[in-house]
Amino acid sequence: MFRIPTCQGNALGGAQNLCLASQTCVDPTNTRYWVFVAYPRPTGGYGDPVRQAGDVCLADAEAPDPLPFIVDLVANSWKDFDLPGWGMTIRPPSGRVLVNVPTKFASNAPTTVTIPPVNILGRDVTVTLKAVTHVWDFGDGETGASLPGNPKIEHAHRKDGPFEVVMTTRYTATFTVQGSAAVYDGNGTADVAGPGTPLEVVEAHSELIAGNS
Repeated sequence: MFRIPTCQGNALGGAQNLCLASQTCVDPTNTRYWVFVAYPRPTGGYGDPVRQAGDVCLADAEAPDPLPFIVDLVANSWKDFDLPGWGMTIRPPSGRVLVNVPTKFASNAPTTVTIPPVNILGRDVTVTLKAVTHVWDFGDGETGASLPGNPKIEHAHRKDGPFEVVMTTRYTATFTVQGSAAVYDGNGTADVAGPGTPLEVVEAHSELIAGNS
């Protein structure tokens, strides 16, 4: 069971604050709360919280600790957060290359990145992402992979034309919750595609030039 102050705009996943607009209680030292219940899932963890009818006035010491629910929620849903995709550096930088000549690509993604905190049930949750691999789609039906410690890769296009190269970063995650010293693991991995980079591949042509006799 979890309780949220009855402030205008408060909701699960929003900014839960003891705001001035909260409804008052008979005892002015208490706070009025909405009550949400998250029921256990048969497979473990909790389901989505369901708001109960009515509300309740409690002293601060009576409010339950939401930490177990927050940890379970973030461990299973961090992949739905706003995760960053990254671009790339190419050589030659003009983006105009020759058929059958390897183009050099390098990921611009850092090895680790911490995204801005998300407030859940009044606690700031900070997620740190760790890149485990970069998957490259060269736009010609071929793909490749590179590791964060060596994020460079080469590829030669076998025909001319415009192509778009996309790098997708695969992340794992850890996170912390305000008020707890523990570092928690997120479940699974997330694949996040960066912006496409255009590439123009052209054929090299030989041309004979007549000289003066």
